[in-house]
Amino acid sequence: MNKVSKIIENFWLAFTIAAFVYACYAVLALDGWPKGAVNFVIPGISFCWWFFRRFMRLRIERNQNLPKSQ
Repeated sequence: MNKVSKIIENFWLAFTIAAFVYACYAVLALDGWPKGAVNFVIPGISFCWWFFRRFMRLRIERNQNLPKSQ
């Protein structure tokens, strides 16, 4: 499970970077700021997904390493 979480986390990070690069390209080369600013919504959402996945993975890892009290 931990390996799958890391793979999904890395996917969201790569997607965020790619979407951000495209949004910058759209603003600078294609549409300009008024029309191209809409393209920054997707990197923002994917960054939130990456942050959420990372937070949850670290939380699960931390809880798995706790000693069990009896």
